[in-house]
Formats: sequence, structure tokens, C-alpha cells
Amino acid sequence: MTLSKNHIVDHLKNALHPSLYPEEKTFSNGAYLLTRHDGGRYCLAITQRQEDISLDHRVRDIRKQVRRETGACWLLREVGLSIIVISSSPEDLDEDALPDADKTGLHAVILQGIHIIAPSGEHIFNQSAWGKVGFGLSDVISETLDQVQ
Repeated sequence: MTLSKNHIVDHLKNALHPSLYPEEKTFSNGAYLLTRHDGGRYCLAITQRQEDISLDHRVRDIRKQVRRETGACWLLREVGLSIIVISSSPEDLDEDALPDADKTGLHAVILQGIHIIAPSGEHIFNQSAWGKVGFGLSDVISETLDQVQ
């Protein structure tokens, strides 16, 4: 079974918006941003994999956009960010090529997790954690991706 980008985005939005991420925005490059503010500031960006741009570059680009959109500022207004990349190729499911999540909170926009989901529904991820404790809504995001059918 092959899942389309729209199907995956619809599943994620139905599962996570507005219950966990009440605010929604679409960037000019097609990335969706869901945000929540409840004592913490969290964002979930959903984007399509672009073959002509490295994944590291795409992550940096999304971090910049999130920083601008949320007014994130180190030490004062940090934002936890999880990114879901929708891939069109199973070759993108290479854990060695997956960018690392941030190991410290010394950023205005803290990358708490990056997930790549293939058209088959299979996904890989890298999430920041402190021992067995994850940050943001990392477990909920992984469980939601596991349920995409």
C-alpha cells in the first residue's frame, strides 16, 4: 500500500489538531506548522522531502522559519520543535543519514525530534531524551505515525 502526502498530512492533522496543537499555519514552501502554548512552547512542522535539498539544510530552514513565526529567543522564549518529513522514497529511511536531535536546550528553537515517514507508512526517527524520558510530545508523535494507514 502506498500512502499519499495528503493522506499522511490529513491523518496527522486529524489526530493532533486542535487537541494537542491548537494553532495551524502553512508556510510559503508548503510546510505545515502546528503550535501549542501551555506552559511550554511546542511546534510540529510537517514537510515534504525535497530531493534537491539536503535534509540537514531543510531542518535548518524550518528552524529559521519557526524562530521567525514564534519570536523564539534563547533563554527567554525557547520553542521545542519536532519535524515530520514525508518522503517519496524508501531510500530516505536511512538511520545513518538522519539528522540528530539537539542534545542540549541551548537554542532558541530546540529540535526535539525528527521523523521520516515513507509512502509505505514505515518511519524512522531520532528524538532527544534524558534517559528514558522524552521531551515535548515525542511519544505521541511516534504513536500517531505508527497508526498511519
